[in-house]
Amino acid sequence: MKHGRRIFTVLALCVAAVWLLTGAAWADDDVMTWEDLQAAFSAGDAVTLTNDVTAGAGSAALTVPRGKSVTLDLGGFTLSRGLSSSQDNGSVIIVNGTLTVVDSSNHAGVITGGSTNGVGGGVWVKKNGSFTMNAGTISGNFAQSTGGGVYV
Repeated sequence: MKHGRRIFTVLALCVAAVWLLTGAAWADDDVMTWEDLQAAFSAGDAVTLTNDVTAGAGSAALTVPRGKSVTLDLGGFTLSRGLSSSQDNGSVIIVNGTLTVVDSSNHAGVITGGSTNGVGGGVWVKKNGSFTMNAGTISGNFAQSTGGGVYV
């Protein structure tokens, strides 16, 4: 009888661990700042904007790392790099992994404010990166070379 309880206990602990691990992967992080958003991207989390988010002076482009998969729900809010003149690496988002943009609101969220001396003012999808946009708007970005909105 003790053996049966041990197996049941181990099985229950394994199920709980799997549930916690997969639940963490699907966690929806509410972000308030550019830094919060980058931390969520680095972790490969699903993210829902709960307010407009603008990069601070000197902030780097948001980056989805290789091997990470991020779902960004604009939630009707604006994500802005806030650049008024071109600079090196002036994209809003650089995608090395996988990025999916959605918008669960009735208002179109916007990715804006990128201005780069290179390519991809709004979103720059690098080699082996993947980008899907199911809703929202990319506008008000600039690239010296090509891909003011998106460059793949």
